[in-house]
Amino acid sequence: MDKISKGKNYEVIRNKILGHRKEIESHISKVLEENYEFTNIESEKKTYITIKVNGKDLFSYGSGFIQLTEIFSSIEYVDSEICILLIDEPDAHLHLKIQKNLIEELRSIESSQMFVISHNERFLDQVTEDEILYLNEDSIRNCVLKGLPCGAKKIALAGLQGCLEKIDSLRYARKLVFIEGSTDSKFFAIMGQKYNDYCSTVLPGVEFIEFGGVDEIMAKFLSYKEALSSVVSDNCEWFIVRDTDCIPIDKIEYVKKGYKDRIRSEFVNRFHVLFQNGYGIESTFFTDTKLLTRLIRNYYSIDETEDDYISNLIVDLISDFSRKAKDVTDPINQALSVALERQIATRRELVYKDLELKDMLINVDASNIQYIMMKTVVDDFLKKLFCSLYTMYDLNNQSELECDSLMDLYYSNIASSDDMYETHKQLLREIFS
Repeated sequence: MDKISKGKNYEVIRNKILGHRKEIESHISKVLEENYEFTNIESEKKTYITIKVNGKDLFSYGSGFIQLTEIFSSIEYVDSEICILLIDEPDAHLHLKIQKNLIEELRSIESSQMFVISHNERFLDQVTEDEILYLNEDSIRNCVLKGLPCGAKKIALAGLQGCLEKIDSLRYARKLVFIEGSTDSKFFAIMGQKYNDYCSTVLPGVEFIEFGGVDEIMAKFLSYKEALSSVVSDNCEWFIVRDTDCIPIDKIEYVKKGYKDRIRSEFVNRFHVLFQNGYGIESTFFTDTKLLTRLIRNYYSIDETEDDYISNLIVDLISDFSRKAKDVTDPINQALSVALERQIATRRELVYKDLELKDMLINVDASNIQYIMMKTVVDDFLKKLFCSLYTMYDLNNQSELECDSLMDLYYSNIASSDDMYETHKQLLREIFS
């Protein structure tokens, strides 16, 4: 401590390294994914430490390397049966990949109980939710640190970023809408403006929050509800907008009821669950063959007199896909089966218990094909449609339409209410009116 007080930190590091070189070398080499060797060099009866890497002295390395040396030399230097270390912002000056390696290496050290302080969202994103202790006013007042509840990690990270502007807008929200991800955010941002321009005035006070997919959806929602209840008005309406995914059509209302059953009775009337009219948002383009025909024709610059031919191609393909979806030997059926298995493994809704693919497909036919049109199936559909059009029209200079570009095509082709899908207008009406 005397050397530190005199500004001789480098000497302190040297002294800590001397007795534990091999251990420190091992830690740093694992984190940096490159071998490093510490060696003693005697000079004028004083011991100095240099690193045999490109002939460079330890202290000629960057601040990130020095920081790693400081961390691991301190860990190895402490010789106590009860070793508790407080590490302040170890992620500073480190590349993201090295931050991840550092976390893994710290986890592997069982001889110490470590508390790491960080304000870096990217660093904390590498940490599991049950490893995070969140310090707020309540924990300071009660002198108790608690772990994050399930689903609250994103809230904690947002809080660490100090989103005061978001918090202020939440105070005046009429409707708080929880959506899955960035595709939904883009949809509501663009379509909200289109709806305002061509359908009805969009009232202010609608706030959107991404919760990163529907796995553990209600745990996430309830965590957000608890965290935001002191900010959001008691009159605010709360919405979940989600994809249908592999949930059978005849089970959608059952799932909605399951969500509402987990909500307190005084709140249930302000809580709404809206499902996309299809497997996902991209699937809703198959709810209106006429509009889909128009989009395809515009993209490939085909004359509108060909609409009947294009429409018939689309109808025939839809019938073909609805048949193939129920054929266990077909790749479409197999892709749906893989998707269902993943959802069963990661989701806790009761609807997934004992759910089989035949349950999902039993009520699906050509009239509601959107309920099996997951993104990869949409891409396959558009590819086959392109091949059929290619034999009839000059498409040599046209790139093939894909699912992502279909969304952008739709946005750019809306010039009136008639260009908007009815299922989209119904959803927007619920949110923005």
